[in-house]
Amino acid sequence: MVFNSENVLFKAATPKQNKVAATLIYDTDPHLFAYWFRNDYETALKFFEAEWKQERSLFSSSLCRIAVIGDTLIGIELGYDLKTQTDLQPDTGITGARGINPEVLACLIAAVNYLPYLIPPIPEDAYYIAHLSLSRMKCESLRKIN
Repeated sequence: MVFNSENVLFKAATPKQNKVAATLIYDTDPHLFAYWFRNDYETALKFFEAEWKQERSLFSSSLCRIAVIGDTLIGIELGYDLKTQTDLQPDTGITGARGINPEVLACLIAAVNYLPYLIPPIPEDAYYIAHLSLSRMKCESLRKIN
């Protein structure tokens, strides 16, 4: 199959896509998320899966546009403005953190304190793309076509 504008559809995300979306979020910065979760990839995915389903999270499907081919999720764009970031930040991570190993949770909490050094302040008139990702499998297919 050739991937082009005729068969790729862009639309709003839904909470049901949490498994694939969690992988795509992780892929946006695997080194950072490996640090956050002490190299526990499965815990990271569970965290992002849970947060994706929440309305009030900076990892929520409600903030995301997706790219699909048929019923297959191939990419995400998750972003927000300053008002949304300010509003949702206090609730982000609460659900995802439930059930995390205490050592991993302590690392995650400590790591989040460094976020102001990693993420620039969002100007009042800007939209910040926090996560932009395309499925690895689809990237490989695209390379073979070209």
